[in-house]
Amino acid sequence: MIELTPLTTASAQDDPGRMHEVVIVGSGPAGYTAAIYAARANLAPVVIAGAITAGGALMNTTEVENFPGFPEGVMGPELMDKMQTQAEKFGATVIYDDATSVDLTGEVKTVTTAEGDTYRARAVILANGSAYKELGLEGEKTFGGRGVSYCATCDGFFFRDQHIVVAGG
Repeated sequence: MIELTPLTTASAQDDPGRMHEVVIVGSGPAGYTAAIYAARANLAPVVIAGAITAGGALMNTTEVENFPGFPEGVMGPELMDKMQTQAEKFGATVIYDDATSVDLTGEVKTVTTAEGDTYRARAVILANGSAYKELGLEGEKTFGGRGVSYCATCDGFFFRDQHIVVAGG
């Protein structure tokens, strides 16, 4: 039987330089799912959530209708808030800062943030997601989520039987 035990129970904010079991870079669905599983395994995960864009791309999404468990849909920010709450409930610590460098060499991995804190860990999970590329067209930001979409898989359903333009690949 393998027994996983945290190195310490101190808060990540008390001493960012101390050794952690796992640091997760990213606070979207993948990051918070990793945090939930790691926290339930008593690994006291630290989530580097981002300083401004915590919650991932779903924070800019209106209605999410393809996420299991929400047959009527859920607003993106509400879904991310629920995921964060669940991760914290099980013991994850969320840090609102941007990861600026990651060193995965050696036994001890490090994640350095924009504030200059360095988090050391036995494992680092990179769940930093993706970013869509804007075209720079007039009205693009205004109509984001209201006609302008950046996810064909997510939003294609809304445009069924309509004439649309797809840019990109």
